[in-house]
Amino acid sequence: MSKNILFVVEGERTEPRFLKRLVTVMRTYKDYKVFSYSANIYRMLEGMFINREIDEDLDFLEYLRSCRGQTDPDKVLDMEFSDIFLFFDMDPQDQKYDPEKLRKAVLYFNDSTENGKLYINYPMMESFRHISNPEDLSFLDVMVQRDQIPRYKERVAREGTPELSDISKVSESMMLRVITLNLLKATLMITGKPEMPTADLFREEITQSNILSEELRSLSGNDELFVLNTCVFNTIDYNSQRFFEKMNNKGSDDIS
Repeated sequence: MSKNILFVVEGERTEPRFLKRLVTVMRTYKDYKVFSYSANIYRMLEGMFINREIDEDLDFLEYLRSCRGQTDPDKVLDMEFSDIFLFFDMDPQDQKYDPEKLRKAVLYFNDSTENGKLYINYPMMESFRHISNPEDLSFLDVMVQRDQIPRYKERVAREGTPELSDISKVSESMMLRVITLNLLKATLMITGKPEMPTADLFREEITQSNILSEELRSLSGNDELFVLNTCVFNTIDYNSQRFFEKMNNKGSDDIS
């Protein structure tokens, strides 16, 4: 049975453009729709909670329809979808930042076929460009202080490789490298080892909930975040077995 995929993204430009290139070069979904929420995750979550808990009776698509305003001119939300994916930034500098709501959100949005699957980027979507040298592992050490986040895009423009500056021209091999480096970094955060995980380890341990816990721990202890883009993991979730078989066939020398 064919799948009808919905991507709910934070912005109207960066996320849709990145998503289009990701889906194209990694050859994942043929049919999908994009709904740009046009506000950050804390604005989206505001109406979903009752007494600090997500409303048990909430129908997420219906909720989106109720607050779409003029952001859905093509009536995308009036369609039926088999899977829903969400791409949002952590934005801990935002006045409405609420770590407990984030924890509950990643637990609620943990299945694309039910409520949806949430991918959070740290500190924001532009983290996919924050790779100075794709040929080494220096990205694994890149952090950002909370007070630097308002100027983070400027830092990315200075430090990111020119090969990622125009997302429409990013090749399959470069996109695969971006995915690999972010995967190695997430694995390092959770297991302490910068190694390519197995499909089982990725599914069971490299979860959005565990990643968020590590980011919150770092933010609480050092007031800094691991720069990490998790929306690229959507490619792995599309067919994790195929992804890890491909990486194993490439050999370890190609990913480290």
